[in-house]
Amino acid sequence: SFITFEYSDMQVSKKEFGQEDIRVSVTGTDKGDRQEKEVEQFYINDMISTVTTPVMSLKRFEKVELNPGESKQVSFTLSYKELGLWNSQMQFITEPGEFEFMFAKSAEDIQCKEVVRFK
Repeated sequence: SFITFEYSDMQVSKKEFGQEDIRVSVTGTDKGDRQEKEVEQFYINDMISTVTTPVMSLKRFEKVELNPGESKQVSFTLSYKELGLWNSQMQFITEPGEFEFMFAKSAEDIQCKEVVRFK
């Protein structure tokens, strides 16, 4: 069974933010001719950090079920603390810098991405 689920219209509430929540969303559309289920996954990547971090870290996901031609927007809210890491002094901090926000069908199938800056 071939799934034809398409992602579009990724939105980030702020491209630059500080110690506040940030909202991300994406629209999923069933482009096929039958009802489909998809797990929309949201990942982050700390592009430059003082310690090694995962290339992709899954932060949220939601299972969506759509009829042919139907679309649905999925939104998630993240705290800036969820972008944090344990530094070399064993302090949990959120380092200033750029983060990639990604919506994907899987870790190997990124559909949309945006770069944001934590100041």
